[in-house]
Amino acid sequence: MKIDYTGLLWDEFVLFDIETAPKPDVAAEFIKRETAKLPPQRDPLVQPFKIPEMNVGEVDGLVRACNPTTTWLHEAIKCEKENKNRKGVQSLLEKTFSKLVEPIALEKKICLMPELCDILCIGMSIKGEREILVKGRCCENMMLDRFWAVCNLMQPCGWNISGFDLPVILHRSKDHGLEPTRKFEFTYSGEGFLDLLKLRKQTAGSDRLTDVALALGFDGDGDDPLKSGGADVYEAWSVGRTDDVVAHCMTDLARLEHVFFNYIGVYL
Repeated sequence: MKIDYTGLLWDEFVLFDIETAPKPDVAAEFIKRETAKLPPQRDPLVQPFKIPEMNVGEVDGLVRACNPTTTWLHEAIKCEKENKNRKGVQSLLEKTFSKLVEPIALEKKICLMPELCDILCIGMSIKGEREILVKGRCCENMMLDRFWAVCNLMQPCGWNISGFDLPVILHRSKDHGLEPTRKFEFTYSGEGFLDLLKLRKQTAGSDRLTDVALALGFDGDGDDPLKSGGADVYEAWSVGRTDDVVAHCMTDLARLEHVFFNYIGVYL
């Protein structure tokens, strides 16, 4: 759907969003290094049924020192739920369990590090027209070249782009030998771009784009197949769900348009 924001700063900005994945060789090395930091896996001397008798600090020290097996953790979580059901202890045990049974969690961590990412897709909203460039349908070099061509005419705008999207694009552009067509000043105020999250930081509450868009009346969440947000992008991509990643990126673009429109007259 094309949205008409004529006269509402629409000609000045290109709204954009990117989705990323860790570089394959870097991911393998990172996981190897992180795994090597863990102590040898062994169960604590403390039996799982004793967990409800311990405070969160004691439980934290226990799992850090022993690196328990999934069987022990499963029983400890069960005992805590059936007895005291404390959120802090339960969350700690579940996070430890997740790291052990989901190696992909380390790869998701890399997805949040601009220096270690490849770009899967770049979505842009240019004067109300949405455009998406996807890895596999075009090369990363072409995606970046198109992005910089647009930025030569319009100022990039997005959500947390100073903290993630722009650093990723700059790192990948350097790797490809591409010269940026716009210079950015990564200061608190920022120059050369508009980061809607920085405007949002002036107030309290959730900083997630999904939550802010919903609070402002966005009703397109049903179009997003990745309900947990960007954290699930790499997992979806790794199993061939390219269309879901594209749909997620396009939904984020729609969220950006909605937030951008609602911020005019408030912050803009």
